[in-house]
Amino acid sequence: MDWLGNALLIVGFAGVIIGLLVMFQRHLSKPGGRKGTGAAAGMGLLESLFAPSSYEARIELERQGQKQAPAPAPGDPMHGLHVTVNDDGIPYRVVISASKP
Repeated sequence: MDWLGNALLIVGFAGVIIGLLVMFQRHLSKPGGRKGTGAAAGMGLLESLFAPSSYEARIELERQGQKQAPAPAPGDPMHGLHVTVNDDGIPYRVVISASKP
């Protein structure tokens, strides 16, 4: 019976390792990872209680990181994009350069 306990222990340990690897793979496949799962969510709660200013700053940084860039309006000038046209008005050269801030 001693071998049965050892076998169950090994199979259980292998199952835990495989489960952790699957969870890690899912974490990597999602852009930005999984936020607010596990012990990190509890640490965020403690941070909000004992250091509210740093918690609010971290939340603001996360919000700004998820914010999309505004779409250009139809009348906006195209900074960094130069199109050269020939005499017929057909573009033959397009140069994209880094725009100035």
